[in-house]
Amino acid sequence: MKTNTKEFNGRMETYIFECMDDIETYPKNMTETEKLQTLKDRFCTEYVFPAHLKRYGSIENVLKEWLSGLPTAFNLDYTYYQIFETCKKLHNFTDDKSYTEKQKDNMVNSWFAFMAHKIIQTAKNHGVDFLIN
Repeated sequence: MKTNTKEFNGRMETYIFECMDDIETYPKNMTETEKLQTLKDRFCTEYVFPAHLKRYGSIENVLKEWLSGLPTAFNLDYTYYQIFETCKKLHNFTDDKSYTEKQKDNMVNSWFAFMAHKIIQTAKNHGVDFLIN
């Protein structure tokens, strides 16, 4: 399952922006870049502390931990079923037979780390740097 194709990355970016659905955090007139900057600012305010950077080792790991706490600023899927269904959509598969049980488990178990990576990648593509100085 490739996660670096243009088609997959397009679906992934769409999903990321769909997760930014809190109207109080992201008013309808915000651009995608403004939404990503707002997400980064909220993340930094709520969760980026020297102790977290020391504990988790990288900003990507800190973001993974923040996402796993289900922040209101980013409404991503979090149950096994939801994650698996979203992965099927992202990979453009229509049935459960396209995946082995091991692949399903790996997708679900790495979901928050994968999302952190893709958010940082999408932000970078929009000129928003998640790296903390």
